Amino acid sequence: MVVVLVGILISNVRLGDVRDLMRAEMKVVEASVKAVEASVKAVEASIEKNQSEMLHRFAELDTRLSRIENGLGMRGSS
Repeated sequence: MVVVLVGILISNVRLGDVRDLMRAEMKVVEASVKAVEASVKAVEASIEKNQSEMLHRFAELDTRLSRIENGLGMRGSS
């Protein structure tokens, strides 16, 4: 019976070690997730900026084309 009790105590100590190790690993994973989220937000911001700039340039090109068409006496499709 003493052997069983000693076995249970040792088992509990080992489970506590595993639990502590898992908590440490979870903290590492959480930090990694936060870093990835920050990177994704930076990429999203860059995409939005580039999209806005691209739309602005398309609008400029449309204006230029309209001026050229009007100068040549052509009618645009819009």
